[in-house]
Amino acid sequence: MKYLLLLIIIGFGFFLFGCIETGEASVTDTVANVEHQGLVWKTTEMYLTNDHDTFYCLQDSKLIEKAKKLSETKGKATIYYKINMFFFPWDCGGGSDKYSNGGLVTDIIEKG
Repeated sequence: MKYLLLLIIIGFGFFLFGCIETGEASVTDTVANVEHQGLVWKTTEMYLTNDHDTFYCLQDSKLIEKAKKLSETKGKATIYYKINMFFFPWDCGGGSDKYSNGGLVTDIIEKG
């Protein structure tokens, strides 16, 4: 019974924090576009020039502004992101198939 209660608490913790992180990665490319989407849960997505099929989710307002600036100037940057097993609808639009190769952006470093 103690183990069942422990499993329930751990499961609720995963639900509360929103995702299970499975890895981190980075990519260097030119930011092609930043889009805002969603009817109920608004999301901000970014895609890169060399990989139009992979979208990256932006949540932090500072990162959104930096990505918008880079898309306007066609600036090159290194994008750091985390890869999650799943997303909730309020967290990156539910993580549909288009997030299978991308993820949640954690940092953007401009290349001079």
